[in-house]
Amino acid sequence: MMDSSSMHKWNSDTGLNHFEKILWMIVNWINNHWFPSWTDSNLSVGHFNPVITQDSWDETYETMTSPSRTLAQIFMLKLPWQEIYSELGNIHVLDIGCGSGNNAARLLRWSGGMISTYVGMDLKRHNNWDKVVDKFSVSSFLETDVADIANCFKVETNFIFSQSSIEHFTDDIKLFHDIYTFVRQRSKPVIQVHLLPSSVGLSLYRWHGVRQYTPRTISMLTKIFNDCSYARLYPLGGKKCNIAHVALRRFQQRSSIDAGRTKVLQDEYADKVREAIMFDSEDLHPRPAFYALVIHSNWSRRMF
Repeated sequence: MMDSSSMHKWNSDTGLNHFEKILWMIVNWINNHWFPSWTDSNLSVGHFNPVITQDSWDETYETMTSPSRTLAQIFMLKLPWQEIYSELGNIHVLDIGCGSGNNAARLLRWSGGMISTYVGMDLKRHNNWDKVVDKFSVSSFLETDVADIANCFKVETNFIFSQSSIEHFTDDIKLFHDIYTFVRQRSKPVIQVHLLPSSVGLSLYRWHGVRQYTPRTISMLTKIFNDCSYARLYPLGGKKCNIAHVALRRFQQRSSIDAGRTKVLQDEYADKVREAIMFDSEDLHPRPAFYALVIHSNWSRRMF
C-alpha cells in the first residue's frame, strides 16, 4: 500500500539544503502535472459561489489574510450547518493539525453554536490551548503525532476537519486509511472537510510542507472511502485570487515601511481580496487558489 500521494517524502518544514530545494520544486511540479485525467469517478466537482454579505465578510476576513485562507473560512461559514446537525445529531469535531486551536472558536461561531465537543490535535503543544479551553469548555487538545490518530478518535467523533494541514504530513494516504478504519467501525454518518492547497501553491508558497494537491492526488485519498462514502471537491478562487495573494507581500512591505498608512493599506488590500473572491466565484477556474474536499460517509441523506 502506498503511504503518500507524493513522489517523494521531503518535508520542507524540517529544512532542506539548496540541492534538496531544487529537487523538491522539480518533483512537486511533476507530481502536480502527472496524468491529470486519472481521477476517482466517485469524486464529483462542485461550484462554490457564495453570497458574501457584509456580515459574512466581517465574520471571516482577518486583517492581511491571504485570499486562500479567507476563502476557506467563508466555505466553513457557508456550510449547511443545520442540515449537518440533522444528519449527525450532536456535532463532535476532531481538528487534525489544529495549530493554535483558534478553530474551536471559529467553528462554534460559524455553526451557530451547534458544536457539542471540539478536540484539536497537533504534533506540538501550543501556548494558546489553555486559553481556548478556559474560554470554551467544550474544547480539548491532544499533543500527538498524526501517525497515532487512531487514538484521537472518540466514539462520538462525527466531524473530521483539517485546515492547511495534510500537505504537511508525509504519509497522507496512510492518514486517510486510518480515518477510513474509524469510519467503517463507527458505521454512523461522518462528515470530513479538508481545506487544501492547489497546485498553484507551488509558485505562491514555494517550500511549504510536502506537497500541493490536484484532482488526481486527491482521488488517491477519496477512493479509499468509495465503498461507504461519496466525495465532492470544491475549487476555491482562481486567477484574481492568485494575483491578490502575490500582492499580499507587497502590501505587507509597504505597511512596514510606512507605518502611518498601515490602516489605509490594510483596507485597500481587504477590498482587493473581496473583489477577487467575488470575481472568481462566478466561474470554475482551471487553476484554483485552494480546494475544499468534503467526504460524507455512512450517510442517511446526501447534502453535498
